[in-house]
Amino acid sequence: MPLTATVAVTAGWNDSGQCLAGLGRYFTKGEGEPYALMYNKADDLIGVYHFSSNELPPPFVKKAVLAEAGISTDHWGLFVYFMDPTDAC
Repeated sequence: MPLTATVAVTAGWNDSGQCLAGLGRYFTKGEGEPYALMYNKADDLIGVYHFSSNELPPPFVKKAVLAEAGISTDHWGLFVYFMDPTDAC
């Protein structure tokens, strides 16, 4: 797992280019990956967003489109943070 955004790009992860306040900047890697990596403004890995188009039990929550993570439909998602995302952007 790339610990910095710079290493993520080198490893083939795609930067959404947009940081969402309180959530971070999303990086995705190809189709079919069930998660996106989230980085803060200092380029540190702060969390992972797990998602599925199939309904999943709690703690997954039904979410709307999240284009920054490459998700163009309603889905079930779970944010897992390693660091406080409050000041991510």
